[in-house]
Amino acid sequence: MADNDATIAKLHAQITYLLAKKAVREVEDKKDEEEAENPQKEVGDLDLAKQVKEIKHALARSQGDQILDFEGLCLFPDSQLPEKFKMPNIEKFNGIGNPTSHIHHVINTLKPMGLNDELIAQLFQRTLTRSALDWFLALEFEHYHTWPKIANAFIKQYVYNVQVELTTQDLEMTMQESNEDFITFVARWGEKATKMKNRPSEEDQVRIFFKNLQSKYLKHTYTQAITYFKRLHATGLQIEEGIELGFIGKEENPPPKKTFPTRISHTSVNTLNSTLP
Repeated sequence: MADNDATIAKLHAQITYLLAKKAVREVEDKKDEEEAENPQKEVGDLDLAKQVKEIKHALARSQGDQILDFEGLCLFPDSQLPEKFKMPNIEKFNGIGNPTSHIHHVINTLKPMGLNDELIAQLFQRTLTRSALDWFLALEFEHYHTWPKIANAFIKQYVYNVQVELTTQDLEMTMQESNEDFITFVARWGEKATKMKNRPSEEDQVRIFFKNLQSKYLKHTYTQAITYFKRLHATGLQIEEGIELGFIGKEENPPPKKTFPTRISHTSVNTLNSTLP
């Protein structure tokens, strides 16, 4: 306990000293305000302010306080968006997909609108969602204070998505969900197939696709000689229409159960005869 109190007292003393030192420097600077600005002086002020900030954080942590750096929540607080700027519709990255493609899409969309790197970095979080947004907000921006550093860190974080090569087994394990319609499943399955470097032939892909369909689709397509996706897509549309109209998917009336006469045993007959007068 005594050691903690000594640490706190020492931190207080350092803050007081640095603040006093900064105040003295500001007074001295006023005397030279008509002189040309000295770049080295500005760098010194920034370093001093950083030291004060770090010591304040250390003091708060020693007292068990949670630190929220409000000054650091905005990457470039002095940046101003162009007048009447409206954020374009950019598909949000959720942690799945190609990070390099997303960076290219962001740059190719925002650069022609006249935005510089600082504004692109500031708006980048608005193109992210889910785990990708959580990752961005957890960055220590004092280490990622430029757009190239943020973009490279983003690519490094999600490059694994494109390093894992899809195989035929991945396609075979891509099943149609119970609440997924035919067209949606075709699109989802096809998107995964396009990511394969060595895809099977179209005929083999169709064969794999058939096995992953729900039974209500499979029984209407499996017996047909379909070997390419164009015909498969047309057949799927017909099945979807049949389901909507009620021609497909209705449960047929079950056939009537056959009844057989009850067989009377000899014991039952003897018992019946014994009861007669």
